[in-house]
Amino acid sequence: MNTIITIVSLTGAPTTDFDWVKAIIIALAIGLLAAFITALSLKGQLTSVYKNDSAADYTKSGSFKVETKRDTFLYSKTEKEAKPQSNSNNG
Repeated sequence: MNTIITIVSLTGAPTTDFDWVKAIIIALAIGLLAAFITALSLKGQLTSVYKNDSAADYTKSGSFKVETKRDTFLYSKTEKEAKPQSNSNNG
């Protein structure tokens, strides 16, 4: 099925020549440029987070005190199973 698309140029004269490859490349370039500008804009808003090696800056002095050095695990289950022994003598 052949479809002929008639496009009116800026001068008002109808034309049937349309370069789809060029149009797709231009549309992709515009989309990538818009995405790049948006990503840079969003990245610029993330400047409030900095890497820190310790948590000392995140706690108030004297507000956190650990008195017990013990872990309590709820719902733990331990199963023991004998390891199967090999009956063959390879020696």
